[in-house]
Amino acid sequence: MYRERGITVKEALQLDILQGAKVIAGAKGLNRVISSVNVMEVPDIFDWVKKGDFILTTAYSIRNDPEAQIRLIPEFHKRELAGLGIKTKRYIESVPDKMIEIANKLNFPIIEIPLDVSFTDIINPILTHIVNKQTALLLKIDDVHKKLMNVLLEGGGLQEVARTLYKLVGNPLVIEDIIFGNRYAAGDRDFLERVYLKTTEERIGSEKWYGEYEDKVDIKDVVDTLEGREIKRKIITIVTGKRVYGYIFIWEVNKPLTPMDLRIIENTFAITALEITKQSSVFEVERKYKNEFLEDLLSGDSHMCKIALERAAFFGLDLEKDYVAMVLKIEDIEKYFQKTINNTHYLQYYKNSIIRIIEKVLKEKGSKSLIGSKSDQITLLISVDKRMDFLKVKHQTLELAKKIYYRVNEEARDSKIKIAIGRYFPGHENIWKSYNTALKALTLGNYLDEKIIHFEDLGVYRLLCNENIRPELETFFQENLQPLLEYDRSKNGELIKTLEMYFNTNGNLKKVSELMYTHYNTILYRIQKIQELTKANLNNPHDRLNLQVALSIMHIIKNN
Repeated sequence: MYRERGITVKEALQLDILQGAKVIAGAKGLNRVISSVNVMEVPDIFDWVKKGDFILTTAYSIRNDPEAQIRLIPEFHKRELAGLGIKTKRYIESVPDKMIEIANKLNFPIIEIPLDVSFTDIINPILTHIVNKQTALLLKIDDVHKKLMNVLLEGGGLQEVARTLYKLVGNPLVIEDIIFGNRYAAGDRDFLERVYLKTTEERIGSEKWYGEYEDKVDIKDVVDTLEGREIKRKIITIVTGKRVYGYIFIWEVNKPLTPMDLRIIENTFAITALEITKQSSVFEVERKYKNEFLEDLLSGDSHMCKIALERAAFFGLDLEKDYVAMVLKIEDIEKYFQKTINNTHYLQYYKNSIIRIIEKVLKEKGSKSLIGSKSDQITLLISVDKRMDFLKVKHQTLELAKKIYYRVNEEARDSKIKIAIGRYFPGHENIWKSYNTALKALTLGNYLDEKIIHFEDLGVYRLLCNENIRPELETFFQENLQPLLEYDRSKNGELIKTLEMYFNTNGNLKKVSELMYTHYNTILYRIQKIQELTKANLNNPHDRLNLQVALSIMHIIKNN
């Protein structure tokens, strides 16, 4: 963003006052940019110069100091000065050969100024030229800003912004909104489809979309290779409030981007960030009301459910359909985000990325659904034809859950999810029942270690998770397993674990020994201890059933 702030040394030499000036060194550096002019009267000028200065001097202060002469050019180069204009024939006859040699090596321009030209006559035209150029630039930027703002004010979105930017910079581009997963392309469609797809594949899993960023325009240069052709690409990270909202990609296919183009891009950056932030704010409000609607609908309170159903059409709930609840849980989400800054924002972004994948699957399957999210869970109400056969509903929702699970694992890398499906209860007033059974399946799925689980596949757990018999379950558990729990706590033992393994291996003690990496005799002792403490005989089917049911109850109690 620096070049447009001034004029090049080459442009300065074209001014009338410098027609008699001569380039005596550093000719390859004539594209250095002059942003201001300074006069050197003392040898220790280095603390008073700044980037872009063009220095004018008579060399009086260093005329008799060869070391200072040798040191001068490297120091100016280090501080990124534009060049040096020396008036000879007054205090030095000519520029020392060593200075010329160093300047040529560093491509640092040294201009010999005619003796009859005063510094004031040089300074004023250069500064005037710089001011005029900056004024023209500001007018151009203001015009661009108005055009882009008009696009938004007239109802155009980021697609129109992309088209306008393309007309201004003349190169194909893509504005990528990572909050909602949208892409807005402008330019050669065939080229963009090929090159953008390739760069997307290279970027998957490599972008850091969480954490804190500096709130400034960040432009990176990369080179893409497409069909053996190298193409320069600019990447502008859209950051506002220290959060990343997206990227602007511009490929220099038709022409190199000029300093003016870069200023236009910088201006577009702010407008793009504003538009994405606006969309994000609207989305958050909509999400809030949708979640409140779902809470009322799924509350189990008939009055609140009735009120919610009156607003069903507004939230896209088709009253001509029945619904089955599906709950997707993002596992270890707090652990995953505990080291990030602005957790809430990036947590929502992460869930949004998963929701986008779900929406794509639903669209492909032709399924309609209402989606809400809260904390680490995403709730889906899957529409089904009224009075559809129960087995058909189960098969349809299981297939959909499998498709969602595999697509999320494929596209949202490093994600860990579980999906639970509730039982189908016909009638809108019973949607909450489907949701509750999905939650129960999700809870028990943790114990069963299933990634996709349907409530109807829980077997005996469907009976045990009935809240109405909870007190009786706890009593039954204490009667059968409490002695083992107390023993394990006091002795740091593994009787409960051994008993579970015993049932998992159908009573094969040798297998239990192998799986627990424990001597067979130790396992045998534990089994005897279990029978002693519980007063149960593991050879008796009734006693075995009681212990197995008690273990199942233990996991229900532990997970609630």
